[in-house]
Amino acid sequence: MHSVYFTYPYENDLNIYITDPYGQILTLTARMQVFWVFPAHESEHQFIRQAGPDAVEVLGSERKPAVHDFRRALVV
Repeated sequence: MHSVYFTYPYENDLNIYITDPYGQILTLTARMQVFWVFPAHESEHQFIRQAGPDAVEVLGSERKPAVHDFRRALVV
């Protein structure tokens, strides 16, 4: 793995989006910002730099890689 990619959780993840979109969980005393952190191979890192975050989000939702698996196949 070459680097990491930070993103918000998917909007349809009801475990994260309890009350507020954009990865925020509000309590009476705090606001927590939730991010996902995925390991990225060199080719994926270059794709993110060249195509941008929107393109990698589309690609990820189409291919549904096992991003938590360090031995997974390359997405790009």
